Amino acid sequence: MGEQGYYSAYDYVQKNVRNSVVWVENGLLFYAYDASFSNTVSRSSLPDYVVGFKTDWLGNGGGSYPTLIEEYMADPAVQIAYQDPQDIVLYCP
Repeated sequence: MGEQGYYSAYDYVQKNVRNSVVWVENGLLFYAYDASFSNTVSRSSLPDYVVGFKTDWLGNGGGSYPTLIEEYMADPAVQIAYQDPQDIVLYCP
């Protein structure tokens, strides 16, 4: 997919997020690390960033974000750091 000069939400996180707690919904945790592995993907503390991927079981570009993503998006304090048609990165100050 890709938007804003990035290939995906993973690409955004790898290039911009450091020393942060990153939660991943409906995706692979490994790609939430940066080059120096300074991020953590543990859910033992609240996230600085939440990365979510739409569920596109039929392969038609549809689907929706997991419930956790929808809940965070409803919080007015949460900001969208990156979004393309299939994935999103939320900043949780």
